[in-house]
Amino acid sequence: MSTENGPGYDLGSILWHCSEDDGGPDVGIQVGLGGGLSLYFGEMANVTLEDHGVDLERFPDGWWAVLFGGPSGTRILGAVPDGYEAREACDEIAAALSPKKGADQ
Repeated sequence: MSTENGPGYDLGSILWHCSEDDGGPDVGIQVGLGGGLSLYFGEMANVTLEDHGVDLERFPDGWWAVLFGGPSGTRILGAVPDGYEAREACDEIAAALSPKKGADQ
């Protein structure tokens, strides 16, 4: 997730992060916000969490909300208590950001 364009960064795009080729987003899900920004919900490496000041004794595992890109780089927004809710939120955000067919035609 070091690039700030392409899949997962394009406005309204969804990118699944899976542990298996044909699996669902069991590792995480990412929605592109455009402008080099991406909102990610999913697992993060402990070293990344520690680098951003997360107390791993208080939050030992689980999913995280993370904003990638922009001038601030990676920002850990907080723990995500329910990965299914995060997945639904990504779908809703992507739908809201995607251009509506025929809207300007």
